[in-house]
Amino acid sequence: MDYSELKYDVEEFESDQDKKIPQPPLVKESMRKESIELPKNFDALQICSNFLDIINTRHSSRVYAQEPMSLLDYLIFFGLVKV
Repeated sequence: MDYSELKYDVEEFESDQDKKIPQPPLVKESMRKESIELPKNFDALQICSNFLDIINTRHSSRVYAQEPMSLLDYLIFFGLVKV
């Protein structure tokens, strides 16, 4: 099925606002229990000026969900379905 050809009748479309569905929270709940204290005095930080050292020591602290993406998630991610 080619999802790019789907047509929606605007007159039949009812938005969440029309349905009086409450707005979702503006901020997601934290996935970590502990918080990370950020420094207030940046002068005390050791900053490496070598660009390659900076790139090579980078790391990600992202937390991913355990459940796999659905087909719809993939279609949205790759821009095949407009939301």
